[in-house]
Order: sequence, then C-alpha cells, then structure tokens
Amino acid sequence: VYRFCEDQTLPCGTCTTAVLDGSVTVGAYTQDWLNPNDPNKVLAASFTIPLTSRSFVPLPGASQCATAPTVCVEEGIYTMQVELPPSNGGYHLIYQRCCRNTNIINIINPPPFGTEGQTYYAFIPPTFINNSSPTFAQPPVPYICVNDTASILNTAFDPDGDVIVYSLVHPYASTPPAVALPPLPNPYTFPIPLVPYQAGYSATQPFGAGGYANVNAFTGISQYLSPATGNYVVAVELQEFRNNQLIGITRLDMQIIVVACPPNNPPVLSSTTSQISYVANEGDSLCFPITFNDANGDSVFFNAIGNIFSNPPTNPPAVITPNPNS
Repeated sequence: VYRFCEDQTLPCGTCTTAVLDGSVTVGAYTQDWLNPNDPNKVLAASFTIPLTSRSFVPLPGASQCATAPTVCVEEGIYTMQVELPPSNGGYHLIYQRCCRNTNIINIINPPPFGTEGQTYYAFIPPTFINNSSPTFAQPPVPYICVNDTASILNTAFDPDGDVIVYSLVHPYASTPPAVALPPLPNPYTFPIPLVPYQAGYSATQPFGAGGYANVNAFTGISQYLSPATGNYVVAVELQEFRNNQLIGITRLDMQIIVVACPPNNPPVLSSTTSQISYVANEGDSLCFPITFNDANGDSVFFNAIGNIFSNPPTNPPAVITPNPNS
C-alpha cells in the first residue's frame, strides 16, 4: 500500500503525518462456478493482515530534496499466510479503503476529505489449478518529471511460466459510501465501482490533453508524459493466461506525482565508425563502437530494432549485446 503525505510543510525525507493502518482486512469472496455471472459474491472468509514494514519511496535523481522538497510517499507492506477452503470457482480478493487525497487532478474527488475510496483487487483460480501469482520486478515508481517521457518497468515475473498481458485500465473506487475500515459487504455486488474522471481524462489518457500513457501488453514497460505537474491516478492490470485461458488477475493502482525536475541534457554520441554497412554470415559476430556520454551522469540504455532481431522472420533472431565498459 502506498500513502501520500498530506502535510507538505514537512522537511524533505520526513512524512510522519502519513500514518498507515496497522492492519488491513481482506475479504475472500467465492466465485460461484455453477453460476459464474451472478453479480453477488458471497464472503467466504476475511483476514486481518498486519503491517510488517514501512519505508519512504525516494524521489528521482540524486538531488532529491532540491528537486521536490514538498512531496513524499510512504510504502507499507502487509503480509500473512492464510488458508481458504477448496473452491471450484476461485476467489475474489478485495480490500477497500477511504479516501484518496483531494489534490488528485484527473478524478472527481471533492474536498475537504475526498469521497472517492480505493479498492485493491485480485482473482485467484479454482483450487484444482496450481498457480503462483506474478511478482513485480520492482516497486512502482510514484514520481516522474514534467514534460519528460518516463519509462517505468511494471514488468512482473510468473514462476509458472504463464503468459501475462498488461493493459491500462480504469481505476477502482470503493463501494459507496466510501469506507475506511470493516465490516466488509456481504455479499459484494459486482462490478467493482470505478472512479469518476474529470472532463478530458480517461484510463488511456490519464494526463489529459498533451499527455501520453502507454503500457506494452507483453513486457509491461510503461511510458508516461505529463504536460503539467500534479497528482494523477493510473492503473495497470495484469491478466494471467494458461493454455489461452484466463486464470488470474492482479492490479497495480498508482498515484503518479509529476514534479518539476532540473533540466536534463540528452546523451551525446561521442564516438562511432563511419562504416554504415556490414555483411555477415549466419553465426558471425560483429563488434563496432557506439559510445554515448551523459553530462548528468545518468544511466544510458539502448536497444536495436529491425527484422534481423525479430522472430519471425529471423529464426533464431540476432542478438545485440552492449559492452558497458567501453
């Protein structure tokens, strides 16, 4: 769980007013396998899961306090091992919380305390399907720089080798009225409510006119561009497929804070070769210099595109391997 610090008068690196709940209550709702389209999901069990760790999420760049001294995000991790009765239909896992902070730009969330809550949702398949949920490669990045295209790795790894498909989706609200704590509704009536967008914003255009948002369906790499600073809600959904059958769903609901960053100088091509054409036979290796220097000391990555790197038409495809020491 990620929580935004409401008190923007605190020094950089402190966020003591953002008090995370000491525990969260998650409901496991049964999916009726005989009537899968029944919107009423019956509560099978609920679990109170304790907060096991909390930490602050660092701002981008080395000069974090100079970049944005008045924003901070706190991460809370809740863990617990639970057991559920065998199920032929699977379970919907739901946790909901009030309220989103009122300074979010792209959704309707009136002050003074906000009325739009948030629902955390996942679906686990029937008991006879042995499955492990995908694990994100790294925590979500809550900060990006204004007017700068940011590439964020939302990639997840699946221990079972299932196919994961990523998409930008409409973020969830909570069941009205917005709630902070249990009791959980029983039954829970689907569909899960969605947050109302401000005019000009949508799931695929969360930063409005002049902004850009895209997630690669098969790699999870997301690219975002916002023309204005502020707080924006973005949601990415992971659908897990096995043998072309959907068996699991996981959601990542993020509040992305767009901050004003120091100017960034693009990398400069410092050395290469005048040769632009090569002839190679199958299995040959080529090595030629392409060296970039970055005035800000940022990490520089590159990739190669073209038919030779794709399968099909090339089988196996060519591979390009940069030398980080040259």
